[in-house]
Amino acid sequence: GAESLYRKVALAVLDFHDKRPAEWRPCMEYLIAEWGYDRYPGLCHMIPNAGVCVLSLAYG
Repeated sequence: GAESLYRKVALAVLDFHDKRPAEWRPCMEYLIAEWGYDRYPGLCHMIPNAGVCVLSLAYG
């Protein structure tokens, strides 16, 4: 839905990319700080991994 964590992390990454499109590393640091594995426990960290997937698509 509109308030899903998947949507929120995807939009956060895309917003970061809009502001800083030249380098992916600062975006990865942002993801770790704001959406890191420490915030989403379990065997498969789906929300952080979704953020990394969007990052890879946005930054190429």
